[in-house]
Amino acid sequence: DHYGEVFVEAHGLKWEHMGFKQLKELIMFKRFCLLLSVLFFVTSCGTFRPHMATTHPVGPRVGTSCAKYVLPFHIGGENTILAAAKKGKIRNVSTVDTAMKGFFPFYYKRCTTITGK
Repeated sequence: DHYGEVFVEAHGLKWEHMGFKQLKELIMFKRFCLLLSVLFFVTSCGTFRPHMATTHPVGPRVGTSCAKYVLPFHIGGENTILAAAKKGKIRNVSTVDTAMKGFFPFYYKRCTTITGK
């Protein structure tokens, strides 16, 4: 007499008597929630903020320096204007741009990019 019906324990509560249609809806809802969770954690984000540092015209040279973070902890690199200037061999800074990419707040990279001569 119980063909077409199954017993399901939902979220550790008490046993509930469900039909196949209700079970199928529950499984689809759980798959949808799992998919949303995966998309939330896999999707990366990024911000970009350009700044005008001086009145010098934009130069031909570009220097970038980046630092990596896990949670709030710095794990390597340097994202300073001085480090970017050294890498790009820049003496007169024109513009400074900052960017952040990654899976915030778990893992992300902050970069400083400058232009100048």
